[in-house]
Amino acid sequence: MGRIDLRELAARESEQVEWKRQVASVSDVLETITAFANDFQNLGGGYVVCGAEEQKDQYGFQKVEYIGLDANKFKEIEGKVMADARLKIEPEVLPLIEELPTSSPDRRVLVFIVPATGHAHSYRASGSDASKYYVRIGRSTIEARNGVLRELLVRRQALPPWDRR
Repeated sequence: MGRIDLRELAARESEQVEWKRQVASVSDVLETITAFANDFQNLGGGYVVCGAEEQKDQYGFQKVEYIGLDANKFKEIEGKVMADARLKIEPEVLPLIEELPTSSPDRRVLVFIVPATGHAHSYRASGSDASKYYVRIGRSTIEARNGVLRELLVRRQALPPWDRR
């Protein structure tokens, strides 16, 4: 597989890219992975980039700063996300992983590449009994509720259309 060009990724529409400077909560990453796998807007999945931050330059245009993660944080996030993607996302999602260098030799950017699937995926956070469905609307990851949830389930054939129920 070819290497990801972060400059090219930064130029793409942000509907397919989520930038995480420091991953304070692995569940935020897993919610976004679930949303990209659900692919509600039919964009083909997406990328969760850990160790990078979207900012504005002096003219107000988008630019991305690549801070990277140290080796311990990198391995911790990678291991936790991959384990929870198998155990807490139903049906499981297995994102591809890419490790990219930064200008600092002791830091790396971690990229989770999430392909869209034909299933409706739900995520059960730690300490929660209920699973929730997430979708990506514009640049935001949101919980699918009411009409959005019904539409997701119908599109993924997990629920028959209303006229067939």
